[in-house]
Amino acid sequence: MKKNLIRLMILALLASFFISNSSVMAQTGGIVSNITTQTKVEPAPKGPTPDTYLQGEELQLSPANSDGERYLPDVAYNPIDKEYLVVWHNTWGGGFRDIYARRVRSNGEVLSWFSVASGGGPGGDSKSRLQPAVAFNSQRREYLVVYMYESSPDVYQIWGRVIPWNGPGPNPEKFIFSWVDRSLWTPRVAWNASANEYLVAWNSFNTTSSFPPGFANDIGGTRVDYNGDVINPGSPFSWTTTDYPHQVDIAYNPTYNEYTLAYVTVHSSATTKNDIDAIQISSIGALLNPPGIKHIAQNVEDENNPAIATDNLNRYIVAWDMEKSSTNHDVWAVTFDWDTNTGLTVYAVNSTDDDTNPDIGYNTAGDWMLAWQRSLSGAGYAIIGWWNGESVAQNIANYAFWENEAPAVAAGDSNFLIAYEGDSSVINRHIYGVLWSPYALFMPVIRK
Repeated sequence: MKKNLIRLMILALLASFFISNSSVMAQTGGIVSNITTQTKVEPAPKGPTPDTYLQGEELQLSPANSDGERYLPDVAYNPIDKEYLVVWHNTWGGGFRDIYARRVRSNGEVLSWFSVASGGGPGGDSKSRLQPAVAFNSQRREYLVVYMYESSPDVYQIWGRVIPWNGPGPNPEKFIFSWVDRSLWTPRVAWNASANEYLVAWNSFNTTSSFPPGFANDIGGTRVDYNGDVINPGSPFSWTTTDYPHQVDIAYNPTYNEYTLAYVTVHSSATTKNDIDAIQISSIGALLNPPGIKHIAQNVEDENNPAIATDNLNRYIVAWDMEKSSTNHDVWAVTFDWDTNTGLTVYAVNSTDDDTNPDIGYNTAGDWMLAWQRSLSGAGYAIIGWWNGESVAQNIANYAFWENEAPAVAAGDSNFLIAYEGDSSVINRHIYGVLWSPYALFMPVIRK
C-alpha cells in the first residue's frame, strides 16, 4: 500500500519525464542481415491514450512475508481457465534458493500461491532450485516448470515439474539433463501443440576453465513428454557451438510446427562483438540447415539479452538491448518470418537513460507488448512497456526510489501480464505484476 501511495503521488510528474526523455521509432535496414527485401514503414501513430487502453493496478504476487528476496519471474498464459501463472525463485538466508508460483486471473484477481520446488525442510536435499521458466499445455491443462538444480557448488543440472492448472498437485520433480564438465544455466521451455510435448533449451558452460561459471560452450536441449519425462534421454541436442553461444530463448510456432531459438554469439573482433542470432528447429528438435543461422543483429556495439515470441501464425519478434556506453543501452526489436524474409520491420527505443533486459509477448491478433527495465540516473529502475511499436512508450512501474527489474511478459486473449521484481531499501524484494490491455476490455479487480 505504501509503495502504491508513493507512486500515485508522482505519477503525473513521471509521465511527462518519460515522454520528454525517450523516443521510439520504426525503421528498416542497416541492422539485420540475411534479408532479401524490406517493406517501407509508415510513421507510427500516436500511442494509445487512457481512453483506448487500460492498465491495472500493481499487484504483489509473492507472499507478503518479510523474509528472503525474490528474483527472475517468468509467466505463461492458460487460455482455458483465463489465467496466468507466474513463477520465480526465492533467495533465503544463507543463499538457499527455491521456487514459488502465483496464479492470476486475466481480470486481475490474485489467486493461490504455492511452492513448485524446494529442497528445504524435513526430508529435503538442501539443494537450491532457481531461474524457473514455464509453459502451458492446453491439451493436458497443465504447466511444465523447468529450472536449474544446484547439484554441487556452482554446478547446475536441469530439472522440471508438471503442475496442474490450479497447482501444485502431486507430481514429483524430475531430472531432465546433466553432462560431465558442464554447468547448465537459465533453461527455457516451449510446448509443442502438435506432438503434445515440450522442447527444453539451456546454456551449457564448460567448467574445465574460468569456473565459476565456466565458459559458454553450446546451446543444448532435449524433448520432454507431457508427463515431464525426457524423450530419448541418451540423445540430447547441441544445436550450435559457434562463437560461444549463450542467453538462449525459445518460441514454438504451431502453424509451421517448428521452434525458433534466439541467442547471443560472442566475437573477438572490435567491429562485431556480441551479436544476436537465430536458428530454426524442427518439431523433433533437429537444426534446419538451410536456412542455418539467421543474423538478427550485427553491430559494432555489444548486443545482449534476446527475447523471442511468435504470433502463432507466421511471424516472430526478437527483442534485445544494445550497448551505446556502459551506462546507456537502447532496446531494439525486429519482426521476421523464415519463409520469405519479407515485410521485416526494425524497431528501436532511443533514450538518454539505460534501457536493458527486454521481454516480449505476442498474441494471435498480431499485437505485441515489449517491456524492459530503465535505470534513471541512480534514482531507481522503472519498468517501461511498448505496445505494437507505437510512438509513445507506457510507464508500467514507476521508479520512485524503487528498483523494478527483470520484467517477464505473457500475452493473454485480450491483455498482457507484465511481472517484475520490485525492491527498496526498507522492503524486501518481491514479485509484482501489472495487467495491460490495449482495448479497454477488462476491468481490473480492486484489491482491498
